[in-house]
Amino acid sequence: MGIMSQDYAFLPSLDDRDVIGAFAGGGFAHSAGVGRISHYFGFEGPSVAIDTASSSSLVAVIQAAQSLRDGHCHLALTGGANAILAPGNSLLLSKAGMLSPDGRCKSFSAAANGFGRGEGCGVLVLKRLRDAERDGDRVLALIRGGAVAHNGMSGGLTTPNTRSQVRIISDALKQAGLAPNEIQYLEAHGTGTEYGDPMELTAAASVLGKGRREPLLVGSVKANISHLEAAGGISGIIKTVLAMQHGILPRQLHFEEPSPHIPWQRLPLKMVTEQTDWPAAEERIAGVTALGLSGTNAHVILSSKPAPVESATPATPKPQSSQLLVLSAKSESALRRKANDYLTAFSSLTEDDFGDFCHTVSAGRVHFEYRAAVVADSMEAAIPSLRQLAGKENRTNGQSPGEVLKTGIARSAPKISWVFGDAEDFTTHLRQLAEFNTHVRAKFTSLLDQLPKEWSLSLTEDAPADRSRAQQEVDTFLFQVALIELWKGWGVEPESVMGFGVGQYAAACVAEVLTTEEALQLIVRRAKLREQFMDELRSGSENDALHQQLDEFEQFADTLNYFPPNRPLICSLSGEAVPVHRQLSGSYWRRHCVEPIKTEESWQTMLATDDELVINFSGSLRAPLNANVFEGLTTERTTSAQQLNLLAELYVRGARIRFQSLYPDNDFRKLSLPTYPFQRQNYWITDVRRYAKNETAAGVSESPVKLDEARGD
Repeated sequence: MGIMSQDYAFLPSLDDRDVIGAFAGGGFAHSAGVGRISHYFGFEGPSVAIDTASSSSLVAVIQAAQSLRDGHCHLALTGGANAILAPGNSLLLSKAGMLSPDGRCKSFSAAANGFGRGEGCGVLVLKRLRDAERDGDRVLALIRGGAVAHNGMSGGLTTPNTRSQVRIISDALKQAGLAPNEIQYLEAHGTGTEYGDPMELTAAASVLGKGRREPLLVGSVKANISHLEAAGGISGIIKTVLAMQHGILPRQLHFEEPSPHIPWQRLPLKMVTEQTDWPAAEERIAGVTALGLSGTNAHVILSSKPAPVESATPATPKPQSSQLLVLSAKSESALRRKANDYLTAFSSLTEDDFGDFCHTVSAGRVHFEYRAAVVADSMEAAIPSLRQLAGKENRTNGQSPGEVLKTGIARSAPKISWVFGDAEDFTTHLRQLAEFNTHVRAKFTSLLDQLPKEWSLSLTEDAPADRSRAQQEVDTFLFQVALIELWKGWGVEPESVMGFGVGQYAAACVAEVLTTEEALQLIVRRAKLREQFMDELRSGSENDALHQQLDEFEQFADTLNYFPPNRPLICSLSGEAVPVHRQLSGSYWRRHCVEPIKTEESWQTMLATDDELVINFSGSLRAPLNANVFEGLTTERTTSAQQLNLLAELYVRGARIRFQSLYPDNDFRKLSLPTYPFQRQNYWITDVRRYAKNETAAGVSESPVKLDEARGD
């Protein structure tokens, strides 16, 4: 990160030892400024503050790009910042004759008389192109090459050196593998000085003018926003990338008359004096220069990302399905503003963009305490909920059929429990989940291979109406495994789990007592046994044939590998949790074939845990009244929509969700989103003595040795 100013350090006088607190070094040092960013976000790669004066941020970009090429990191944040907080540097530059009296940069103009100081910051996110394409990132531009060099022994430390400027452009071209005449635009340093401007353009023309049919277009953003000093290079890159995106080069300001000190007739250059369409080409290619007062100069070559080759066959439109749109903020008022910002963003989107927008919001934003979630079938269906959140609409007749709105304050991730039930006709639910999620479909397909052929299920056709009770038991278990796979993929797992009938096997899989493959083998044998002896099991009568089958079932169950439950597993036969140290055996599963369940006692045990809410995946089995239970399956909406409704409920309560896995089947694009609606506050050192005393009060002790004593005075 490029940083050079230390104005903040001069607000409390460093000559007054009473105002220097223990945190001064961490607050004022360049290294700490960059290190604090890495500390806050948890970055563990190279974290470097670069100070080469006005070229700092461009040097930082080049070093970050090289770090990516060398494999030292997979993603880099790079940029620069400048804030004018004290008069010292302005006085220094003014006395050196570098500042313009009117505070304006008149780059390459006859009126050029120095530069104006500006404030600002800019940050780029860099990735290797193949990684960005793999991750579906929006690639704004490519860094083709870059070079850094020093003036060496020139007329003076701050005196420009043509040879150095020629060298950085030549070296950057060589690294980019480009010819000079392929550069279409130069974003120049252009500080508006009588001596520096002519030298810069002369050096650039000596390299980039070779073999050129059309003049090289030139501009400098300093005429627009003044000189951002350490952030000057990054501001030039940002301007150039925006020009590439829009295909327009903005008019150069304050350039009414060209500088007479520049030999315009001999240089194949042309200032962008009017808004100009960027010449259409396969790629837009530009160079950006930053020259440092320290003598360190940098040049970066950028190009637009080549347009993808259009397929001969038209793209298949994405099927319309329910989407989860999440919003979060640091305060209620910011949440309302964000809802309004989303409404504004929707005005420039189409319905085909809705899934992309939801995906970008959920997987590409930090999630704060104040939260809202909308489940909607379309962008149009989501708008009423956003209007309600933004305070533009007060509805008393509830949500429309195509939307669900949840709101909440997320203090911490909620503890949840899962409940699974006995056999029902879940084949439609299973098919919908398999269509909705790739991981679910893969797990389902792998389990189908273990089933008897006559019990197989189709993902594209409805199940036969005459499926037997035994087949329904297996179907139910497959559906429960699909739910487990879905929610685990989303990063949500229960603190405790309970099951009735077939559901006990699913619950055991959640508690990792046995694998889903082993549990399926048990379920198939259980289903066949119960189908063959259904009358005896219902009446409670016993015979030798039933006992023989139960013995064989228990013997097979004893051959499986069991592990103690890794979370409370409530046994529906005893109504109590299985002890965490207990390892199950075949006799446990034999009892589940013949013994009655204790529904009420099991629910009482479940509700007595400290879990905050229970998700009931059992279908028709209903929880006791007044229990904090959410139904995981209803007939009102599709299975996928119902799961998203539950996910929305958990999200607003603070659940940590793996949003990247929400829609693994869809190739979503990352869209540009509205920025965060900051509720701005000032944090300023107004009373430096009180500031220093507050540091001590915060727990940092004063030195037991007085400075005078330490000096020996």
